[in-house]
Amino acid sequence: MFGPFFVGGQTPLFRRSPKRGFSHGSWDVPSLEVNVGDISAKFDKGATVTLEELKAKKILKGMPKVLRVLGNGEMDKR
Repeated sequence: MFGPFFVGGQTPLFRRSPKRGFSHGSWDVPSLEVNVGDISAKFDKGATVTLEELKAKKILKGMPKVLRVLGNGEMDKR
């Protein structure tokens, strides 16, 4: 009686899905986040913060293309 793609009154799935190849790959960049409070707790006053130092102190897990520093915590050192 009804076809195999009949969905009973709602918009059919083939009309809801994108028609061309949509993917996040062109603009989705993997990044890692670090809180300011974590940096303040692990580093001494006057220390230089680099990606290698963050990895050595086990704040980062892996080497990101983008590092985002979040504002959770307080930085009381230079």
